[in-house]
Amino acid sequence: MSVPTSATTVIALACATQALLAICTAALPALAPMIARALGVDASLIGFQASIVYGCALCSTFVTGTLIRRLGAARTIQCTLATSALGLLLASGGTVPLIVAGSVCIGLALGVTTPATAHAMARFTPIERQNIVFSLKQAGVPAGTMLASVIGPLVAVSFGWRSALVLYAACCLALVAALQPHRARWDDDRDPRAPWLQHPFGGIPAVWSNAPIRHLALAGASFNVMHVALTAFTVNLLVKDIGYSLVVAGLIAGAAQLGGTLGRVSLGFLADRVRDSLAILTVAGTLMTVMCMVTGLMGEDWPRPAVIAVFVLFGFIGIGWNGVFHGQLARLSPPGKVGLVSSGAGFFLFFTALAGPSVFTTLYGWAGSYTTTFALLACAPLAGMLLALRAQSDVRRARADAASATAATHTREHP
Repeated sequence: MSVPTSATTVIALACATQALLAICTAALPALAPMIARALGVDASLIGFQASIVYGCALCSTFVTGTLIRRLGAARTIQCTLATSALGLLLASGGTVPLIVAGSVCIGLALGVTTPATAHAMARFTPIERQNIVFSLKQAGVPAGTMLASVIGPLVAVSFGWRSALVLYAACCLALVAALQPHRARWDDDRDPRAPWLQHPFGGIPAVWSNAPIRHLALAGASFNVMHVALTAFTVNLLVKDIGYSLVVAGLIAGAAQLGGTLGRVSLGFLADRVRDSLAILTVAGTLMTVMCMVTGLMGEDWPRPAVIAVFVLFGFIGIGWNGVFHGQLARLSPPGKVGLVSSGAGFFLFFTALAGPSVFTTLYGWAGSYTTTFALLACAPLAGMLLALRAQSDVRRARADAASATAATHTREHP
């Protein structure tokens, strides 16, 4: 049975999907100490689990555009949720091989989710509001990460860590069922006969052949280096360099994620008001660069309120840019190609998510402190800011060329 589709329904279901996939991605890291004790391994091995997830997410971007074309956005989202549920259930088996297999499933689903939800939202939401609606959708990611950090340990302490994973899997399957009534309307643009090898390199050629989209995708990849570092290394910085306890460091890291959630909504709203997403991204890159340098100045003598304020603001900017990025990407994409272009841009973002922690760790070994490493990493958002400026120039040039072509055509038709 099909039901009418409204923009509000699409936004709500897309936000729920992004949040739930973020919970699935963060589920094992949030429970790492407890799982490590149960398996008799070192908790630091969770870094390899994260690499498996992001590596598989990167690989899945090659087929995402074709999946959306053949199955439609709703069915593709349902498949990602079911695959994530399978991954969680496998991981709940409680052995290293099953956790590896489950991480592969979660990673494959993660790489497909954002393009699929972007495809649906681009079709059913007004273009003049896409910055805010895409930002709302992407706000589900830090919100889901924060929820996983709170809900998972609470359930694990009361009922065991396997129960937390089973609970998340059940939520995924419930959302699969909630999407089913909308499937016919959402997927009326699908082409079941589309060839599997139509896009053998995924959306990468579609991104690279279009200058504004290419520079925007590279800007997003540069910003993502900072995003991943902020998410992965904040606790270590606060414990090792500032001397905070693990509990206090975890709370401040959670505050940074909350700042990111607020940032995604606020920056999306601002981008719609000023009608210039690339200007917002340029300012965001500048502020991220400044925040890296400020973090590099931190020490044990800093007042705690100042440290909290820095990381909340850092999260606001360093995580908040993502929704505006995806909204602009959707507007620059050719008609009907939002999912394909989003998957191509996703390749570059997941590449930096995969390589970024290793680069950070290498710099840390050379610098000797997390604060100094954050300062050195300022070059990443600085590069992103310059690339956003270049994308802005590309868009203006394209608009000028289009206006000139229109004027020339009018002159020929009406000499």
